[in-house]
Amino acid sequence: GGYMSIYYTPNVDQLVQGVQFQYMGQEGVVDRFPIHFKMCGDVNGAMVSKNSIIDSYQRCIVLQNTSYAEMTENVAYNTAGHCYTVQDGGETENLFRNNLGAKSTRILSPISGQSDKSPATYYAGNPNNHWIGNVAAGSYDSGFKIYPYYKVNEESLPF
Repeated sequence: GGYMSIYYTPNVDQLVQGVQFQYMGQEGVVDRFPIHFKMCGDVNGAMVSKNSIIDSYQRCIVLQNTSYAEMTENVAYNTAGHCYTVQDGGETENLFRNNLGAKSTRILSPISGQSDKSPATYYAGNPNNHWIGNVAAGSYDSGFKIYPYYKVNEESLPF
């Protein structure tokens, strides 16, 4: 499936709104998620809102070393692996508000070292984020999973 990656874009507000992402993501392939903010740092003003993610092959919205993004009023259904994901522990002050995730299934061939065989609809590698009014229904393993890293993992380490 296809994927959308957003990289470091200083002074440019990112807005992804009103889009249907269907059959997106690539199972077991690194960084191939329907919506992926990768190594963006502070993205104050970035918003992912009122989108649908349906039949995803790998995850939904992934934040990696990205802070101050807003994910609001999105709907995800029948997705593989973790869905709304704060990945490596370097992500802080992101807002997840009034999102719905339903039927998060396991990935049979996950990315090496990742826990998507036991998916959570909402997965956080850093508890210093905000989760308000979100709903998880029918996840294979967990609705919400906070797995705080004691140090920032993987490539999200500072340069």
